Amino acid sequence: MDTFAEQLIYKYPSSKDNATKFLIYAVAIILALVTIMLTIPTWFGGFGLVLAGGIAWLGYYLGTKQYIEYEYIITNGEIDIDKIVAKSKRTRLLTVKVSTFTAYGELTQDIKDDDSLTLVLASENTGIDDWYADFENESYGKTRLIFTPNEKFRECIKPYLRNGIKLKKD
Repeated sequence: MDTFAEQLIYKYPSSKDNATKFLIYAVAIILALVTIMLTIPTWFGGFGLVLAGGIAWLGYYLGTKQYIEYEYIITNGEIDIDKIVAKSKRTRLLTVKVSTFTAYGELTQDIKDDDSLTLVLASENTGIDDWYADFENESYGKTRLIFTPNEKFRECIKPYLRNGIKLKKD
């Protein structure tokens, strides 16, 4: 029997993300206003308005790049993680077979950080109900995936875990 589940996760912005977005918008507005003020009194006025509009659009474009979602798909024991930026650009972060997991469970304070692992963050960024999976990946080497799967997604993972993989919580 085939197993399939998909889940869309919105990455909640951190303080740094919000500050970056605010800075982008503020700089765009200031540059657009300065451009208008410097070009209106001259014969470049029409060009200045077009340039200011372009600067405002660029600020909007860069600001919306801060909206990030992750899509998890599991099909017969193979997990695909995609990053979606501004609801328009999709990038595949990784594909991994659950059977290659060397560790899997809920991410708690007891889980030690390992600097030898490549970290792939694909979670809500809230720290609540985050799970981890350690595995070997062709592109990244030893990898730790941190993600926020719901109950249905975790149930689809269980049958494909190797013997000896103990869940920290379930």
